[in-house]
Amino acid sequence: MTRMLNQIDPETAQRIRDRIAGKPLRVEPAKPKRAQPVKCYVSQFHKFDPRNDSHTVQLPIAFRTAEYNADHTPMYMKAKWAKEKKLMVWLALGAYLPQLERERVRRIEFVRIATRNLDDDNVVSAFKAVRDATCSWLVWGDEAPRHHAAIGSADDKLWKAGVRWTYRQQKCESNPRLYGIRIILHCAPRSSE
Repeated sequence: MTRMLNQIDPETAQRIRDRIAGKPLRVEPAKPKRAQPVKCYVSQFHKFDPRNDSHTVQLPIAFRTAEYNADHTPMYMKAKWAKEKKLMVWLALGAYLPQLERERVRRIEFVRIATRNLDDDNVVSAFKAVRDATCSWLVWGDEAPRHHAAIGSADDKLWKAGVRWTYRQQKCESNPRLYGIRIILHCAPRSSE
C-alpha cells in the first residue's frame, strides 16, 4: 500500500464528497470569541510639587500593542489613535498648567504605567504622539491644535532651547493592574518670587 504525502484530513474529505453529491453544507458552529481582558485606567489628576518645582499630569491612556508594532497596523488606525492621545494631552495641559509655566520647563519625564514593561525602544515609539502633543503645547500653548501641520517640529525647537526628555515605566503604586501615563514637567527655578 502506498501512502499519500498530500493527504487531507477526513473532515475536509467528507465535506468535499458531500458537496460533489449535492448535499447542503453543514454549518459549523462559530467558535466563541475569547474574551479580551478589560483594561482599568488610572484616574486623571494634576499635582504640583514645590520641593522639586515640578508638575505631574496623570492621564488614563493605554498604548495598544499595534501602536508600536509598525508591521501589522494600518497607518490610518495609528493616526486615529495618535489624534485621540494628542487631544487628551492638549486638553489636560491647557486645563491644569498656567501659561506662564511653559517657559520654565527644562526637563520632561514620560512615565508609562502598566502591568508589564515594554522594550525601551517600544516605549519611545509608543510615546510619539504624547511627546509631540506635550512639546507643541509647550511651544504654542493653547494654540497648539491650530499648528497641527508643524507639530513634529516643536520637539526640535525645545531640544535646541535645552529642554530634554526621558522615558520610564512603572506599575501603579495604589493598584498594579491599572494603566495610564504620567507627564512630569520639571521647571527651572523662578528668577523672582
